[in-house]
Amino acid sequence: MKKKYNIISGKHTDNNKNPKKPKTQQSHHTFQNASMTNSVGTKIVTFGQAGAVVLRGGSHRPGSEHAIANDRQNARSRKGTKNKTPTMGDIRKAAKGDLVAAFRHGSPGRKKAGDSKKKFNEEMEILADCLIMESEKMKEKNRKRDGKRPYKLSDDARTRPPRGCFVSGTIVWLNGVERATVESLREGDKIETGAEQKVIACVKDCISYLIELDLGDERISVAPFHRVRLANEHYRCSDALRRGHVVDTSRGPKTIIEVKQTIETFPIYSFSLVERAACRIGSTGLWVEIPETGYTISAHVKVDSLFSSGSNNICQC
Repeated sequence: MKKKYNIISGKHTDNNKNPKKPKTQQSHHTFQNASMTNSVGTKIVTFGQAGAVVLRGGSHRPGSEHAIANDRQNARSRKGTKNKTPTMGDIRKAAKGDLVAAFRHGSPGRKKAGDSKKKFNEEMEILADCLIMESEKMKEKNRKRDGKRPYKLSDDARTRPPRGCFVSGTIVWLNGVERATVESLREGDKIETGAEQKVIACVKDCISYLIELDLGDERISVAPFHRVRLANEHYRCSDALRRGHVVDTSRGPKTIIEVKQTIETFPIYSFSLVERAACRIGSTGLWVEIPETGYTISAHVKVDSLFSSGSNNICQC
């Protein structure tokens, strides 16, 4: 089915290096929570390992497959406070909806001549299920290859929302006068969040690709899933920001001059608060959202028990 509809899928890093991927298409993470950790901070799946699908168009091309999936994810992010710790079942359902909507309504369409609309819609449901299953199998294969214990992500397992992640050297505002670099922050430190200071509840480090935002007088690098506050007080994931977007800073509204995504991964530092809030980073005081501390996600299982018999065996990817 992937061959029939010209679908490229695999690790996000492999998709971007695939010579068959047209420049007009963009790799899209199957799950919104591309990077997840358990209750003690052990990485379950890294940003680079996460399964992804190459969709037509990009976030800046309205009506394209990638724009449709990205808009759906951003809409969920804006409503994230209503469900702070979604289950894996919630995430799987949302991921399937993103892919089905993108394939059915994205322009240009993938429907083949001679196929009825009903048949096409049914096949898109099957294809989305298969791509999600493929992504999860890929994750376990990568963990086993790296000598890590597998995780069974059951539908009722709670997930950690993505934390705020920044590259080493990023300035974080502690108050109106004091500043600190992100790597120097510790649990219990207080940072400025507008009306008051809030306590840092968790500090971790990991590896990720970066989105580089050129604000004219400063370049700020953040993780792709990090949410940045716009001048209209709405939030947008950094990988959905484009040149011309106006962001909120301590120096007033600033227009983004350029946005780039790095090819390589970098060590990054993340921290979360007891309660979700916005803080200022960089010398310009760019306002970004810092999520609250999450909960346990899953339990250890034997790899042989993963993806056992049942409907999984009829996948046609």
